[in-house]
Amino acid sequence: MPAIFKQPHAHSILTALSEVNGLGEYIQPLKKVEALPQFDGYHRFPVDTHLIACLKALENIEDPYLQEIYDALSPEHQMILKLATLLHDAGKGRLSDHHPIGAKLFKAYTQKIGLSPEDIELGSKLVLYHNRLSQTAQKEDIYSPLIVAQFTALFPSKLELDMLLLLTYADTTGVGSNIYNEFTARLFKGLHKNALDFLDNREFLNETHKRLERIEKLKSSARFKELPKILQTKIINIESNIPFIRYKTAKIIEIATEAKEIKNYKYKLANKNFLTIEIIKKSRINMGYLLSKLRNLNLANMDIIKLFDDKKYFKIDFNQKVEKDLLQEIGAVIEEAFLPDTVTQTQKPQIAKEDIIINCTHGIQYAQMKLTTKDQKGLLAHVMNVFEKLDIDIVSAKLFTRKDRTDDLFLVEKNGNFCDNEEFIKEQLV
Repeated sequence: MPAIFKQPHAHSILTALSEVNGLGEYIQPLKKVEALPQFDGYHRFPVDTHLIACLKALENIEDPYLQEIYDALSPEHQMILKLATLLHDAGKGRLSDHHPIGAKLFKAYTQKIGLSPEDIELGSKLVLYHNRLSQTAQKEDIYSPLIVAQFTALFPSKLELDMLLLLTYADTTGVGSNIYNEFTARLFKGLHKNALDFLDNREFLNETHKRLERIEKLKSSARFKELPKILQTKIINIESNIPFIRYKTAKIIEIATEAKEIKNYKYKLANKNFLTIEIIKKSRINMGYLLSKLRNLNLANMDIIKLFDDKKYFKIDFNQKVEKDLLQEIGAVIEEAFLPDTVTQTQKPQIAKEDIIINCTHGIQYAQMKLTTKDQKGLLAHVMNVFEKLDIDIVSAKLFTRKDRTDDLFLVEKNGNFCDNEEFIKEQLV
């Protein structure tokens, strides 16, 4: 059987089998979809006719860019792709979702015909997610780092991305003429290219994979299910990975629920083992002022998370516990930071230009700044003050202090205030 799919025109053989009603007898997974009509408003042909048309499209690629990708595949991978293309809708005609059913049928069938476990796993994954690229490209913002990273986390290799793009082309073309057109081609290729770019950022991809796992856990929680649907959607669409990786489900729900009710701002202080400040705000806060006032405390970590509805969450951890009478003073400083006339007075720390690395090619919408330097009191206050003056919007920040060194990572929005002023920003910081 695999020999058929090593032929350049396997679709011709399958067409002949179909014409004598022998397709399902020869390829068992297709038995249930023979002459099965589709009434979804998209597919025009019965399932088996559509599948053969998809295989024909794959064997007669009209897009030179895609043909080059196909030609670069090994003969073994071309065969797997043909099998996945033919069987990607084999799970239709059942009450359950045809994607996982199709993947199971692919596994059972390819085990019988002697494919290797690695090839079976690859092919079944293509069947399981065969419309993921199409759905993402056409329904989501393919220039959103979050969307691209989530997509790429499912297909963390160039081989998988290439084969999925080719399967998407075949599936779309097999629906009918002009379904794969200049517009859809641009979307499909754009997502494919963006995903390949993200392959170079392994740390972010690993974080995104963890995010996806946590989101599934979040969705299954009883408390999450009790939330209004619109709030559920807002939580899942939070761009930063930080809450999903670092925070427990209950904490994520707590932050979102409180943020939903916030009109101006709210803060909490915890001082059990070490001081933690949590702020949820919609009003403008002078973070440089706040941090400058707290510069005598040793800051260990800060999360800055864009939530939704123009609201942000700040979690500032210090590596020390403070006296009880100081908590009231800290609360007063936080409230002062929200006053419109507060002025930040910070002493410039010692930073060298070589301590700062700005990467404006980090992502499509976001740039990255790394600051590795000597740990100094007021360092973060100085950085925040510069960013606020230049109207630079931080998406997230990871700040870690080890011994006498600090390694700070900032993800900021790409705009004219940042990427067009790299040298000026460095001058202001040093």
